[in-house]
Amino acid sequence: MEKLVLDFVYAWEICNFRCRYCSSRKNATDLDGTARRLLRTNLDRALASLKDRFLIYRFSGGEIFLAEEILRDLLDRAFPLTQFLTNGSILSEKTVEELADARDRVAVGLSLDGHTTAMNRLREGPSGMSQNTLKRILENLSRLVAARVPVEIQTVLSETNARDFSRFLEFLLERFPGACLLVSPFPVRPLAARLDTTDLRWILNRYDRYACLLPSRDYMEGLVRCLERGRRDSCRVPEHVTFRVLRDGATSSPRLVCYFCECGGLRFTYGPECASCHTHYDLLNSLIVGRTDPDEVDFPLYKNQKVRAYLREARVRPRRRARRARRLFDSARARILGNRV
Repeated sequence: MEKLVLDFVYAWEICNFRCRYCSSRKNATDLDGTARRLLRTNLDRALASLKDRFLIYRFSGGEIFLAEEILRDLLDRAFPLTQFLTNGSILSEKTVEELADARDRVAVGLSLDGHTTAMNRLREGPSGMSQNTLKRILENLSRLVAARVPVEIQTVLSETNARDFSRFLEFLLERFPGACLLVSPFPVRPLAARLDTTDLRWILNRYDRYACLLPSRDYMEGLVRCLERGRRDSCRVPEHVTFRVLRDGATSSPRLVCYFCECGGLRFTYGPECASCHTHYDLLNSLIVGRTDPDEVDFPLYKNQKVRAYLREARVRPRRRARRARRLFDSARARILGNRV
């Protein structure tokens, strides 16, 4: 296995939302027949070289549920584990049934910044999210939960929702008790100003109440530190995640910060900005470095036995490298000093 995760962006050019923190400004909400065939051909060509190299295949757009026939084709490929990222506004009954049939190897990533239109003010369009859209998204979330499809809610923290994040968690606990939900809060791009972390610290002080929803205690502590200091903890995510963006073929986004800063409409050189990046992949980072116990994460993508075996091996690898480096250092020192060890 080359790496744990392939994060693959396709259908970049079609989306029914115009979120203010997204770099895409294209207006297409559909593809004609020629464009769909071309997208499918390019996707087939790109995935042919990426088959059997990863355990988790994550697909996003754009809004990939606008091209349902391509989504079904990806489901039919039966990757070991698959996650589809959507804004949740489009979900046919047929798609729910197909996702439910594959629930043992499929999860949905749902972009949602809260349970009110005020918390979603940066989503959908220039004037924010309408009440009708929010109602439809929450209804679709209910349908996925009822079908027992695992759902990761990815929440972009900003000045519009950071103070009310605990209320969002309370809403989810009340409306979806016992559901297979994971809520991953993160700032999608480096922020112009520091966020108020009072509510996040309040959540940490009552972590046991929200543990069934949140990634892990260490993830939340790292998020708060990053927001308060403007600097993240050490990161090993790029060693285990490959990013691909399908435009005129599959092109790589080799650095994590490049990928997420581009999604925020920004272009940075890699330096201080990389140190301030924090994303939903920081749960993976916490698992790899050993700060989060895998048993703490009750979400199917991370409970998979092959994924856990990969994480165990990933923890061992740095120690092996450290021992080899120490032996080389001792050998070099011995030669310089004229001694033998």
